[in-house]
Amino acid sequence: MAMSNRVAVMNAGQIQQVGRPREIYEKPASRFVAGFIGKTNFIEGTVERKEPEGVYAVTTDDGTLRTTSNAALPVGTAVVASIRPEHIGLQRATDGTSGQNAWTGTVETRAFLGESVDHLVSLGKRTLQVRCPAKVSIPAGTEVVLTFSPEHCLIIPADE
Repeated sequence: MAMSNRVAVMNAGQIQQVGRPREIYEKPASRFVAGFIGKTNFIEGTVERKEPEGVYAVTTDDGTLRTTSNAALPVGTAVVASIRPEHIGLQRATDGTSGQNAWTGTVETRAFLGESVDHLVSLGKRTLQVRCPAKVSIPAGTEVVLTFSPEHCLIIPADE
């Protein structure tokens, strides 16, 4: 990715997506591409409604998630949201953040990686990976709030 102007991602001999490295990373065309190019969290859901400015409200097992899409999707479409670990905000629940795209969870583990810290956060049945700057290191067992920016929550039809 670092040495390329354009990248082609293939699966079983078929081209899945061709584009600039950043475009493929930030706007993958399929679940396969999203998972192949870097770490990502997948959250399954259904399109509930389309809001202004290309934002979609998606119903998931953990609540409603406001997202974006590369394609027009009708209400009722089964989708999967791809959210990169570095695009999830993390803070202690005691700091008081709530609202749209704010979910409460519990830190299960954390790993110091030098310039960043990875946290695994449980939302009940689901665990999400969150990557934070090294100065953010929240101990296991702490209740936290995860925040998701709609422009970094990309939905893809589940059947792709």
